[in-house]
Amino acid sequence: MSWEYLHQISQPFSVVFALAGVGAGLIGWITDREALERYAVVSLFLAGIFSIPAFVTGLAAADVEEARTFVGESPIMTHRLWSIWATVLLVISATFAGFSLLQASDRRLRRFVIAVSVLSAVVVAYAGWLGLLIHHGDAGDAQSRRAGVASVAGFAAAGFSATRLIAAEVEPGFAVAAGPTSPGDTTSDEARRIHRDAIVVDGHNDLPWRIRQQAALDVARMGIGTGRPDGQTDIPRLREGGVDVQFWAAYVETDYIGDGATAVALEQIDLIKRLAAAYPADLEMAYSTTDIERIVGEGKIASLIGIEGGHAISNSLPVLRELYRAGARYMTLTHSKTLAWADAAGDTAVHGGLTGFGREVVGEMNRLGMLVDLSHVTDEAMRDALETARAPVIYSHSSARAIADHPRNVPDDVLRLVAKNRGVVMVNFFSGFIVPESARKIQEIFQVQERLREEHEDDATFREAFTAWMFENIAPGDVELVADHIEHIIRVAGIDHVGLGSDFDGISVVPRGLEDVSKFPEITAVLLERGYSEAELRKILGGNLLRVFRETEEAAARLQRSVPPGYSRLPFSGLEP
Repeated sequence: MSWEYLHQISQPFSVVFALAGVGAGLIGWITDREALERYAVVSLFLAGIFSIPAFVTGLAAADVEEARTFVGESPIMTHRLWSIWATVLLVISATFAGFSLLQASDRRLRRFVIAVSVLSAVVVAYAGWLGLLIHHGDAGDAQSRRAGVASVAGFAAAGFSATRLIAAEVEPGFAVAAGPTSPGDTTSDEARRIHRDAIVVDGHNDLPWRIRQQAALDVARMGIGTGRPDGQTDIPRLREGGVDVQFWAAYVETDYIGDGATAVALEQIDLIKRLAAAYPADLEMAYSTTDIERIVGEGKIASLIGIEGGHAISNSLPVLRELYRAGARYMTLTHSKTLAWADAAGDTAVHGGLTGFGREVVGEMNRLGMLVDLSHVTDEAMRDALETARAPVIYSHSSARAIADHPRNVPDDVLRLVAKNRGVVMVNFFSGFIVPESARKIQEIFQVQERLREEHEDDATFREAFTAWMFENIAPGDVELVADHIEHIIRVAGIDHVGLGSDFDGISVVPRGLEDVSKFPEITAVLLERGYSEAELRKILGGNLLRVFRETEEAAARLQRSVPPGYSRLPFSGLEP
């Protein structure tokens, strides 16, 4: 086998992969499609690999004496010079492409590879054209041109197919070929495997409040061990949905502000602990990332407590500390009502964000290692908390305002601050916060709740009336829209700052495809089809929240060495009768 023959095999592949990579990369960049960018990186990596044997075999095959004799009369030396530059640029591009494949979430690195490859592609194309002239003769020879075009077209087809196959192996998220496993089932085998192997974290589930309302705090009476036909959460469906870590909301209604809120919070914390104790084969309480890793490793669902509503601390830092000791690992600063120290989204803002005491609450939560949850607060309160925080924050159940314009969602400028803070926004599944037209209709949801509660004295009729209003006014949307919110947060804040916070059993209208906790794999399937890699999916499904929790624990360990416990408290104001 001659050097010239080996050169003729390797060189066209190098040219084709380079041009294919540049084309896919530029289209992906312009249209903001990360799947095409990842495809481009794989193609450019292959172009660099093929360029090395192409260059070496080209040197070995060349007649050096002929090149010296005909310099100035023949393109051989020019071809060799351009080939050297082409090889250098392709090797540089391939090197960074390799780093990009290892750092799948770094989009800036991918785009640097694409930018370098644009220059290398021009050089490669010219060097390749010179090579065709040398091999086929004068450029004016029509037969030579046809032969050159035929060669490039043939190798382009082969290169495209090879790149696509290899991309599917290197970046599993690129493969779209594995279709549904059955009619009506949109979850591929690959999506199921990735979902099963990942640690799936749900940031917010309101089942404990349902138990309080429907079963008078009686866990056994709720019967979640065998299934709940009237709800969105039970243990069989949690298992089917592959949920590994569940934050249970210890929600406290705003009716209890200034009138027993702390007692209700403690009752809900006790209920969550009893819930885990009632199903020890499936659930176990977790209070740290170490607990989570152990419990998930044992095949059980790690259960954590998040307080929903800062009125639970009754304006007292010592009470906040006691709630942490009782097991709470995050607290949503407000719910639907503005407090004496924090403004709530959807209510009248009176503080311009957080008061001084509100900032103390954030500081004490950081010192304790309690996650600061900014769902439900105003934009100004979000910014104040992010400015104050000395650990990453979370949004346990909020989505992207740029898609669905509702004050419960996070605006883009705040998403960028969350990225700087290293926090995470866990996307809510409620259709009213996901579907653009539904978000517009539901701007006054909390006022609607108040009006209906005034019209209906008992809880049962109120819930029935409120549910009817929701279904009349809220378009459900589908799982693809939820994925749109996830992707928007990724584009603005980055792949490291998004997660899942379903709000199941605290919401009525849900997207098609996400009817209950068993449907979490549908999100994995949709994102996989959109081109996300396994490493990226692991972050979205739970890795990002676990990283934030771990960093919060580390920050608490540092702060506790230098910052004493806070003991401030506020008297109840007119806001809290």
